Amino acid sequence: MTLSLEKSSISLLLLLFLAITTISSAHNITLILAKHPEFSTFNRYLTLTHLASEINRRQTITVCVVNNAAMGDLLDKQMSIYTLKNVLSLHVFADYFGSKQLHRITKGTTLTATLFQATGEAPGTSGYVNITNMKGKKVGFATEDNDGHFSTNFVKSIQEIPYNISVIQLSNIITSPAAEAPVAAPADVDLIDLMSKKDEEPLAVYKIDKVLQPSELFKSQSINSDNSAMGPSSGADDGDGDSNDDGETTNNNGGMIMNVNGGWFVAFVLSIGLVFG
Repeated sequence: MTLSLEKSSISLLLLLFLAITTISSAHNITLILAKHPEFSTFNRYLTLTHLASEINRRQTITVCVVNNAAMGDLLDKQMSIYTLKNVLSLHVFADYFGSKQLHRITKGTTLTATLFQATGEAPGTSGYVNITNMKGKKVGFATEDNDGHFSTNFVKSIQEIPYNISVIQLSNIITSPAAEAPVAAPADVDLIDLMSKKDEEPLAVYKIDKVLQPSELFKSQSINSDNSAMGPSSGADDGDGDSNDDGETTNNNGGMIMNVNGGWFVAFVLSIGLVFG
């Protein structure tokens, strides 16, 4: 039992180390732009269109931001939130371009895919952006279907975490007829009509007051909650694991369940044998 607890403790430390490493390498575009009030409008619409969460979950990304004045010109077009999402998606590249990379593009020009292309809403190749080094050390940006007309240029780097996220400022919004095309709002679902259709399986909607959880993952919690009804324990080992006085439960594979502030933290590390092999 002592050896099992030692293995479980080491497993937990390794798991926590990996979690801390993952968190430290993550990025949050909302927090990055919050430091720069001149991009507050762009930042706000990243949240409203849910692009912020998409940016944060990607490991390699470039976000091209514009200042509040440029966003004001875009908002004057009175686009729907769904069309705005397509336009802003065009400003998020699925690759890393820091300031150095922009000025060292092979052959002076390249095409890069954007989140607009990834949505499947972009017709043809309209979701690709052409990045080109121009005269006077300028870097121009335009959609691939824009006949080489560069309406916006690189201004400066806002923040770079090499090969993870690059946030750069452009002089204006990248114009694109395809991205700015009107997008209809999703159709509302009429639950009453859906439930009344006789030829389809009935749909039932319930309000619940508890989260449904797999009982296999919370076996120890179920046992503890039933102790008052079961009476004194016989002390027999049921084969699932051992418990100690600190409220920790270990399984035979080196996993450990810890009671933390009333909640259950489950760490299943089945490959701990590799550490001691």
